[in-house]
Parts: sequence; structure tokens; C-alpha cells
Amino acid sequence: MGNEVLKASTAEKFITAYKASLLSSPKTHIINFTGNMGMGALLQLRDIPATFADMALARMTGQRSKVLNAKGRLGALRRGTTEGVADARAVLRGDVPVSNRFMEARETNYDNAFANLYTKGVFRALDASDRIFKGQAFAESIDEQLRVIAKNRGLTGKAAEEFVARTTAAPTMDVVAEAMLDAERATFQQTTELSKAAVQLRDKLGTFGQLLFPFAKTPANIATTITNYTPLGLAGPEFRRNAKKVVAGLATTREQRMVAERLGEASTGGLLLLAGYLKAKKDEMTGFYPSDERTRAQWESERRMEGAVRVGDQWVQVNRLSPVGNLLTIGAALADIEKGDPDILSLAIGSVAAPLSAVTDLPMVQGVSNLSEALSPEATPEQRKSAMLRIGGGMVAGAIPFSGLLRSTAQTTDPLVRETRAEGRLAQMGNQVLAGLPGASRTLPAKVSPLGDEMRRGGTAFERFASPFPRQTDMGSVDPLVAALREADTVVGRVPRRKGETPEAYQARATRTGQVVRAVTERAMQSPALRSIDTMNVERIQRQLEAAGVDTEGKDADDLRAALRTQMLERVIARGKTLAAKQFRERVPPRARALDRILTRQP
Repeated sequence: MGNEVLKASTAEKFITAYKASLLSSPKTHIINFTGNMGMGALLQLRDIPATFADMALARMTGQRSKVLNAKGRLGALRRGTTEGVADARAVLRGDVPVSNRFMEARETNYDNAFANLYTKGVFRALDASDRIFKGQAFAESIDEQLRVIAKNRGLTGKAAEEFVARTTAAPTMDVVAEAMLDAERATFQQTTELSKAAVQLRDKLGTFGQLLFPFAKTPANIATTITNYTPLGLAGPEFRRNAKKVVAGLATTREQRMVAERLGEASTGGLLLLAGYLKAKKDEMTGFYPSDERTRAQWESERRMEGAVRVGDQWVQVNRLSPVGNLLTIGAALADIEKGDPDILSLAIGSVAAPLSAVTDLPMVQGVSNLSEALSPEATPEQRKSAMLRIGGGMVAGAIPFSGLLRSTAQTTDPLVRETRAEGRLAQMGNQVLAGLPGASRTLPAKVSPLGDEMRRGGTAFERFASPFPRQTDMGSVDPLVAALREADTVVGRVPRRKGETPEAYQARATRTGQVVRAVTERAMQSPALRSIDTMNVERIQRQLEAAGVDTEGKDADDLRAALRTQMLERVIARGKTLAAKQFRERVPPRARALDRILTRQP
């Protein structure tokens, strides 16, 4: 058999099993497949503007490096698919070694037949999926390069087709080498400066690095690809160096091809960024998960998800479709940054950080995501602690065989989102492990929204098990109170946890508080005091706001009415929390008691 496997150390065996455990979820395999499909479609779109760019570059160099031939490309796609499927079967049989995209190490042999089947089955299934798309990209690249050679030699029509057909079976080594690079880039397997640095950093940390960053190369390559599909890709040293050669008429075909493709990537990615930006401006798409508690509470009430598009009354998450979904999410994130009225420097920093932030949401690099939150300067001490505990819990959970599959099964059989926060670090880490185990997850209390509702996972059981596009009902579309609060830019904050409070006691208190707040706020929404705001005299509104210390300068009548509505709703919400606090017999501060008396007299 062609796959020679050397004897592995105990540490290598453990790390291999750890990685296989994380990748064992069917959802991960489906995300990998759909991500490859999305990348393949993006490459087809990229080649349209890239070819037009190449036509312009040819005026300076006197040569072509890109051509579009639909018939030739379809034929190459069929050949590549056939060869890719054959390669996939060979991988599944074990006739060829697994590529190092997921393992990032040599294939490991165990003395146990089940362990061999378990680990090799996971990696070979993922690699087999890649082989199909790799074969397609390889064949398409061969076909295009040969057509470029024919065009530069002045061959047209039948002569060009005969040349391509004759040389496809035996292309030159240069053509094959370029096609192999194209195939690696199409499946995020290329070696880049960022991926080399990420792997080196991970390896320097030893076993801990392997546990924290089990998959360093793939996310680094995705980050590089995402960057290339933004205007930042035109700022790289390789592009600038080759662009100068093109302008001087000294570029080789390969260098000109790189410039043309990078221009095509920037324009195609720019359209996706713009689409995400415009959707977010209309509040139809979300960017990255917010760092401030106020916005997080709003997202929980509305059931928003990171990198999600609103379709009807549903939020559908698309950011796991790399890199298309990531680019849409980055565009939405830039719109979120703009809402804060940042300066030019802040927008620039946000643009640079967005590709890296997009990658950290992939299911196979959650350690990076949690570490990013823990090190964020905007994170609160509680958020940093929670992120570090999630890192520890994730490491422990990953050591359980089939942890990815078990987590998907738990989410399928248990539609409720479970509360994992607890007193004590070990208790919280233990809860994270329990949340990913079928049956055991039900021993944890349900997570409660700020309005006292149990938080449920969206979609059917099958969707929760396998869909790469999770969805949630947009409560702002189906719940009149949530819609009114969103329109008034008013947030019902989370109920703070008391020191020493058990998860069950906290759930009961948070549920009751949310229910009281909902009842009081819904009643207030129908009160004359709030309903009369639209017809109230503007000067009276201004006086009330100024008396409450609200700045009214530069605000028109609509802004003043919105500000008064927000202020009144915030007072009503405070009243609801005060009433709930009394029910739980906790000490109410004097200001809260005074506010309660005032609000009781409200009509």
C-alpha cells in the first residue's frame, strides 16, 4: 500500500485523536463541502473581472494571461470532477496519504483497530471532500493556461482547440506546478506567510498550542484569502512588485496573471462587502458579536446571530460559508463601526481586523475566538474570565471521543440553549462539557432572555444536526413588545448574577424578572402617557427632557419624541425590575423605591 505510516509517539496519538474528536460532527463535514462549493463559485465570478483586467494589462505587456472559454471550462470541470472523485475514493480506501490540511501532521497508526477507524475515518472523509474540488480547480487551471499559451502564439479556432487537446494529456512542468498552486488555493491548502507564522507559533507552545490552536494552517489560509478579496489585497508587497513589472512591460505571464486575478478578487470581494454593508444599513444583516453588554442583551432579546441575514422573520447565519459569508459579515461589521461615528483611523483598524475576526467564528477554531475575546481591550473582566473558562472547557470537551458528533446530537435532541455559567471555575468548565453531551445537557437550566423567555435553538432537529446555516426566529418581527423596544432603541438588560447564587436560583429569578418587566412594559405601551407622545406639544417634550438632563440641542421633533419615548420606557423597565426585586425580597435601594412610587402614579 502506498501510504507508509511511521510509528507515532503517545503525544502525537493524543493530539490526532483530539483533532478527530473536534472534527467528528456531520455539520463540520457539510460546512467543509459547502465552503469548497462557495469558493469554487467565487473563483468563477472572479475570473470575469480578472479577464477584463488582463485585457487592459495586455496593452502594456503585449501578452495575455487570462482567457474565458465557457465550453473549455465546462469540459475541464467534467474531467476534474471525474479525477477528483477517483482521488477521493483512493483516499477513503487508504491508498494515498491524507493531505495535511486538517491533520497538519503525519497520519497516525494506533494499536487499536477502532481508534484507527475513528481517526482515519474523520480525516479521510474531509480530505476526500477536498479532493473533488481540488481536481476541478486543477483541471480548469490546466485548460486556461494552455488556452493562454495558444492565444499568445497566435493560434485561433480549430488550431487552438487542437493544441489544447494535444497538450492537456502532457502539459509542461511549469503549467502543472501553477495548476497545483491553484488547486491548493481553491481548497485553502496553500502555504502562505501567515500560515507558516501561525503553525510556528502553535508549535512553539508545544502540546498546549496544539490544544489551543489545533488547526492553525486552515484558518490562516482562509484569513489570507479573505484579505485578498478586499482592497487590502492590493496593498501586499507581491502585488505591488508584479504591478510595477506589468506597467514597465517586463512581467512574465505568471506575474501578469497574479495581478489580473488579484484585481478580479478585489472587485468581486468588494461587491460582497458592499452587499453586506447595505444589508446591515437596512438592519437586514448582522456583523460580529458585540462586545458591550447593552447590545448583547438586545441581541439576546431579538435572537440575533453573528453574521446572519434576515430572511422574512428568520435570522439565517451565513458566516460559516467561507469566504463568501465572511466577506458579507465584514461588510456588515463595517456598517456597525460606522454607526458609532468613528474617525478614519477607527474605520481602517476595523477593516484590518475584520478578516481575522471572521475566521475566528469557524467551528474548528473556537479556541482562537475565545482567546481573541479574552485579549480584547474592550472586554470586561467578567467577559475575559468567561472566555478563558470556555477555552478550558473546550479543551476538556475535545478530549472526549466524538465530541463534535456528541455536541451536534445534544443540540438536536435538546432544543433549549443551556446556561453554563456557575460559581467556580471547575463547575463552569464542567457545565460546558455537560452542555455538549446528549441527555446530560438537560440537567442544566435553560438560558433565559432578558424578557424571561427560555432561549430555544431555531430550525428543525435535522437542521440543528447538520445544517451549515443555523437560523433563529427574529423576535423583533413576531413579538410586538420586542419590535417596540427595538424601534425605541431601548434595551432590557440582563439580570446580574448574585455571588453564590445557584444556576437554578438564578434561572428562576431571571425568568420572573423578565416576566414582570414584560407585563409592566406591555401595559405601559397601552397607557395614555406613552400613546400621547405623538400628539404632545414639542416644547413640552423639550422641557421634560431637559428637566431629566437629556441633551435636546440639534434634535428635531421626531428625535425629541423618540428620546422621550425611550426615557419613559426605560423608567417603566426600571419599575418592572423593582417590582420583581421586591417579590424576591431583596433590598431595594432608596432611589428605586422613590422611582417605584413615581411610576405607580403614571397614568
